[in-house]
Amino acid sequence: MLMPDDVPALVTAMDDLVLIRDAAGCCHQVLTPHSSLLYRPAASLVGHTLHESLPLPVADRLLQGIRTALRQRQPVKCEYALTIGDREVWLDACLSPMSETLVMTVVRDVTDHKQLEVQLTQSQTQLQGLLDRVSAAIGSFDVDPVTLQLQYHSYSAGCEQIYGWPAIVLLRDANLWRSRVHPDDWQQVVLPALAQLMTATEAQIEYRFRHKDQTWRWISETATATWDEHRQRWSVITVAQDISDRKVAEHQLQTLNTELNQRVAARTQALQHQEDQFRCLFDASPLPLSLADIPTRRLIHANVAYQDWLGYDPTELYSQTFLDITHPDDVELDRRFSAAMESGQVQELQFSKRFVKRSGAVVWADVHVVLIRDQTGQPRYSLCVSQDMTAARQLLAARDQAEAALRQQAERDQLLRLLTQQIHQSLELDEILAIAVTEVRQTLNADRALIFHLRPDGSGVVLKEVVIPGYPQTQADSWSEINISPQCYGYFFEGVPRIVQNLTTDPCSLRPAAYLQSLGVKSKLVAPIIHIPEQGDSSLWGVLIVHDCTTSRQWQLDEADLLQQMANQLAIAIQQATLYQQVQRDLAERQQAEAHLRVLVQEKDVLLKEVHHRVKNNLQIISSLLRMQSRLVDESVSELFQEAQNRVHAIAVIHEHLYQSVDLSKINFDDYVKILVNNLLRSYGVNPKSIQLHFAMQPLDLSLNTAIPCGLIINELVSNSLKYAFPITRQGEIKISLLSQPDKLESSKNKAILTIQDNGVGLPPTMNWQASRSLGLRIVRMLVEQLGGTLTLDRDRGTAFQIMFPLTVPLA
Repeated sequence: MLMPDDVPALVTAMDDLVLIRDAAGCCHQVLTPHSSLLYRPAASLVGHTLHESLPLPVADRLLQGIRTALRQRQPVKCEYALTIGDREVWLDACLSPMSETLVMTVVRDVTDHKQLEVQLTQSQTQLQGLLDRVSAAIGSFDVDPVTLQLQYHSYSAGCEQIYGWPAIVLLRDANLWRSRVHPDDWQQVVLPALAQLMTATEAQIEYRFRHKDQTWRWISETATATWDEHRQRWSVITVAQDISDRKVAEHQLQTLNTELNQRVAARTQALQHQEDQFRCLFDASPLPLSLADIPTRRLIHANVAYQDWLGYDPTELYSQTFLDITHPDDVELDRRFSAAMESGQVQELQFSKRFVKRSGAVVWADVHVVLIRDQTGQPRYSLCVSQDMTAARQLLAARDQAEAALRQQAERDQLLRLLTQQIHQSLELDEILAIAVTEVRQTLNADRALIFHLRPDGSGVVLKEVVIPGYPQTQADSWSEINISPQCYGYFFEGVPRIVQNLTTDPCSLRPAAYLQSLGVKSKLVAPIIHIPEQGDSSLWGVLIVHDCTTSRQWQLDEADLLQQMANQLAIAIQQATLYQQVQRDLAERQQAEAHLRVLVQEKDVLLKEVHHRVKNNLQIISSLLRMQSRLVDESVSELFQEAQNRVHAIAVIHEHLYQSVDLSKINFDDYVKILVNNLLRSYGVNPKSIQLHFAMQPLDLSLNTAIPCGLIINELVSNSLKYAFPITRQGEIKISLLSQPDKLESSKNKAILTIQDNGVGLPPTMNWQASRSLGLRIVRMLVEQLGGTLTLDRDRGTAFQIMFPLTVPLA
């Protein structure tokens, strides 16, 4: 299709994209093939529909516009966005019909215009949001210059917070705002402001407004006015804020300012009074006080006590700095403290320093310095309170010396205790002497320590010695000729130590001075060791000596006293060791004697066992003879022989127990009684099932003198029970008990209670058992008397004899 003749010229003059499309959206021609607004190359558009060339939403919108333009026979606008290259482009397409089926599409780039619209919309939105959020009422209205009638146009959302009514109410009722303004403020503030706006463009007013909640609020309002071109009306924009809190604060501040001015006046007067008092106290204080200017270090005021203390008059003091009257050794300390106070790092200082008096004397003082600032807060003055501590320092020095002496004495006492403890922990003389010389040398920091022993024959020997390397030992030397004058012996015997500074002038030296000098000795200490026996006279056992070989040491009295105390402890330890050795010898002799006695006792035990064995055998022989003899006599006499045989057997069992026992002095009576009674049952042919035996025997060991009588008593009484208590057709039981209990009369002794009881027929009621001529009862009474006991009879249930006797029975 060919375009009209005037179209190419028109297209050439345009910067827009021009296309020819039909009613179906198919592109027939691209009149500006090189346009930057082409979404695709021109060659790919011709012969293709909108849906084949553009995104679907854009194609639908343009196709609808083409159809509308052809139908209405007039141009149609269509706006859309495309992404061309790497940016988004807004396009405005003008669709103009050319014929019944063709439409010319002119596409223009409106991206810049679109961005401006977006920015304008955003700005309007932000501005409206800002106005809605601000806590102020922003309004606009017109004012009739003649009637002063107000015609409102707008109010921001903040008016509800300021006035209490929303914007719509204030706009609807033009008289609402005016009716709520305080009448006085309307006449005196608002009307003058409106008159001012006629000649000026801005007015600032503050007035009272009755809020919707009926409270009066203070409002600050700024009004800006502009006249119309005919100066018939002027438009006003107002910004109103609630300043009630500020007004209250201003009122309170005014009240506070008034009160503050009153307080300042009162405080000024009080400070003046305090300053007068301070000056009076400063000058009258008994303590030395001074005031110095910190930047210059110069004294500007000093009280009388300060002047008298250092001996300066005011003129001399005020011409100097406080560093000038400070001891040279303390100037640097004072300067450092002053610099720290000048920098404001410290507010207060306490330290000790020395002052130089006008006379040149030096005094110690404890100073307390306080920083004083000026009105701007800068460090300006220092107030110094001084206290003379010279006497206290002297006392403190004396106390320190005393404490040092006490500590030294305590240390030496501790060393002495340790030495004593170590010496006394051993009873071996050689070990004691070795510990002594080692500890003495270390304690006194000496070069050599030795113990010299004086023998009874007049000779002597060095028993123990310890010496630092580099000096010879003397322990191997035996001194055969010792000449101690009676005067020196008496001196040593008194237990007095000697300090020898000059070896050549020592009258009590045990060896010549030349010999000692050959050993390197330059000075020495000597302490005697006095032996004090339990019996007899004391003697000089030897001496404890320390040498100084390195220098000619000036020994002190307390060192000599300490050495003597060590020597005294050593003497005690030597005596203990000597006694221990004697005890060891005595103990060895005693152990030998005890061993010999044990051999003798063992021999005695063997002999006693042999005796008891022979006695037992002899009694067995007698018992056998009685049994043989009983066979040769009639039955009545035979019974007597059997009873005698039982008595002999009772004694024989005791001797049998003794020679079988470890302890030959006593036997276990419990076992003995059971053997004895069972033997009686066999002797009388009693069936153990018919006569039951019950024993309640406390385990007691009885001596031979007690066991034999008790055994014979049991033999007689049990024999009587077996013979008479139970008829042949009757069964029964026999109980035997032996108990011990404390004696009520003599608490230190115990007594035994022997009971023989049966449940048989019992003794005849008419029988006087105490006077009975029965041999068995007579033997029982005789044996009880031999034991020193008592015999009682209980006939209530059978027969029960109870014998009470002391456990210790004297030998017959």
